[in-house]
Amino acid sequence: MVETTITIEAKDELYKEVGNTSYDLIELLGELIDNAIGARTEAQLTGQEQLQIQIKISKVTVDQRTLTVTDNGAGISLQHLGDAVSLSGTSGGSGINEHGMGMKQAVAALGKLIYLRTKTAGAPAYEINTFRFGQVPVKELDTFEAADHLTEIAIADEHQMLELTPRKVTQAVVPFLGAKYRRYLTGSAPITISVALVDETKVTTKKWSVTPIVIHYFNPTTGKDEPILKSIPFQGAGWLAHLTFGYAPTKDQYTELNVPIPKMYEPYNVAVKKQGIDIIKDDRVINFTQLEQIGLVPKADKKYNLIRGELELDQGFPTSTTKNYIMRQEHWQAMIEQVKNYLDENYLLDPDQNDNIDGLPRESYKNQLSKYFQTRFQNVQLDASLSKLSGKVDIVTDNIAWLVVDKRATDTDVLRLFSYLMASNGRLSTGQVLSSNFAASSQEMVHLLRAKYGVDIRLQNTKDLEKPLQRFLASQPMTRMARYAQQKLHPDQAPDTQAKPAEQGKTTNNDSVSHDVVRF
Repeated sequence: MVETTITIEAKDELYKEVGNTSYDLIELLGELIDNAIGARTEAQLTGQEQLQIQIKISKVTVDQRTLTVTDNGAGISLQHLGDAVSLSGTSGGSGINEHGMGMKQAVAALGKLIYLRTKTAGAPAYEINTFRFGQVPVKELDTFEAADHLTEIAIADEHQMLELTPRKVTQAVVPFLGAKYRRYLTGSAPITISVALVDETKVTTKKWSVTPIVIHYFNPTTGKDEPILKSIPFQGAGWLAHLTFGYAPTKDQYTELNVPIPKMYEPYNVAVKKQGIDIIKDDRVINFTQLEQIGLVPKADKKYNLIRGELELDQGFPTSTTKNYIMRQEHWQAMIEQVKNYLDENYLLDPDQNDNIDGLPRESYKNQLSKYFQTRFQNVQLDASLSKLSGKVDIVTDNIAWLVVDKRATDTDVLRLFSYLMASNGRLSTGQVLSSNFAASSQEMVHLLRAKYGVDIRLQNTKDLEKPLQRFLASQPMTRMARYAQQKLHPDQAPDTQAKPAEQGKTTNNDSVSHDVVRF
């Protein structure tokens, strides 16, 4: 067998080909912002100094626009400049620059490099004007700003991506950058991002400061701006993720929380196109993702509009080379399956958002109520079957049957509960209809059945259970499950959070309910 060799030469066309991406403008800007974040100085990482990122979109002529991004990060030394501009190369810094392709892809996706200027502390400033293989001319600049360390990149728009009006910047750029980088814009070492729209043909400039856009929730068990699930870990071989999950406030709940309602164009305004869970990696939003796009629900539907959350990918989830897509590999599929099963088991993906009790979907309310009842009754059964009937009793506690009604309770609901009592052959002696609203016919039917058959059926308003249930849920269900999971992952860090069960039959004035209901 004869062996020989062939020569494979790098083609400069590759620098153009990497621009064939699915980037939108936010993702393109994100690559350049990521570069700046990844090049923070030690003082900026510890909060002693502040990383400042300035984005300038300029209309040079009627047909020509440019993008300039300037940051006061560490800069790129001459020694590392070749690595920084090579494909799949970086100048060092943090792991936010996962593939070393971002800056080159952003330039090619937008058009053509005008210049890359950079300066490190105590060194001259340098400029290059092209990305290519082989020898690249580097200019040493006599003067380049007053800062000790700086990087600035200017790109010519050849694909009409920068044809922006002030309104479009206000609605489609600034709020989404604020949401994408909310964690970096806050905290102990916050960065700043600003955007300027310059029209050199009219000598006008309009500026914006990017402010953090956060997710607001309404927790139906506490009435506070907080999620139902907070950073619950999910784990498998070689991967780790954390889920935060809750429901967006309604308009009235925004008022109750004293939080401004998101504008129609902002990321977390309630709408079919904006429902879902943010995918977080390296502390910034990779995707504003709909539930159906990641397989948590079969299809997008207005019934899911209030669902909000964050899925933080900590370990084992590689992105595509463009970083705007998480590879749907084995780890991803296993994680999504775990998350979906968990949400299904706790009835948190119940689509009937309009049929709820005290803000919770009916099935979720039943599930939480049954857990609370376990601290008050000896025997508690959820969805109990009766041999003579096809239906199921929502909750059975000792000898009491509970019917949970998520709409206005009527005489029909009372009759249904009556049939359950009759079918139990005396095992169930008392019935409770739980609802937040009762028709007059329901009370009339209660009196009729009591007078004719001597049956004990009572009407109970869910508001009577609200305070004791809230106290119970605040200390036990979701937070306890989350801490238990954290303890499994980090037994040396997680505190002992075992909640003490309520004393059987203990009653306080705050727990008491109306005279015609069971007392706790």
